[in-house]
Amino acid sequence: MDDKFDRNAHHTRVEGTTFRQANARAAMSRMTLSAMLLLALAGCAAQQPRTRPLPSPIINTGHAPPPPRVVARRPPPSSPPKPRLAPPPARKVYTPIHASFVVDPGHGGHDPGAKGVSPRPEKTITLEIARKLADALRDRASSVVMSRGDDTFISLNGRAALAERHRVDLFVSIHADSAPRAGASGATVY
Repeated sequence: MDDKFDRNAHHTRVEGTTFRQANARAAMSRMTLSAMLLLALAGCAAQQPRTRPLPSPIINTGHAPPPPRVVARRPPPSSPPKPRLAPPPARKVYTPIHASFVVDPGHGGHDPGAKGVSPRPEKTITLEIARKLADALRDRASSVVMSRGDDTFISLNGRAALAERHRVDLFVSIHADSAPRAGASGATVY
């Protein structure tokens, strides 16, 4: 072991392996993170405990036991199965979400957004998606606010202020990125 490395560390010995424990502190803006690190630095390649091999569970006497006797009964004659009616389709039951949302269709107004394969600008596509999402959430959520309901420009600060004013739990900003290749697919998450 290198004692210079862990002058303030505590050593713990468990079943022949020595572990070093050290406190780590890191300051970040207004908070201090404390973490207890348990590092298995010594004894990583410790020897396995020595054990004796277990005796074989099979005893060979030279005589095989007789096979078990199986008695099968014939099933009673069956009548043709009765046709069953299909059960009615299950109704969708949604559990209410006790949360509030801002649904933010990206871009808008003089900012068209990305130009993709579609002739429609990103701002139009994101508005359609946002309306559908807001409608779906309204059935389940406590509160849903759209940052824009038409083709108007709202600054990033204006969008953030809207979320703060309504004290929402989640801000969902919808964008439809583009790529040089028409076959590109996937999602961008921030």
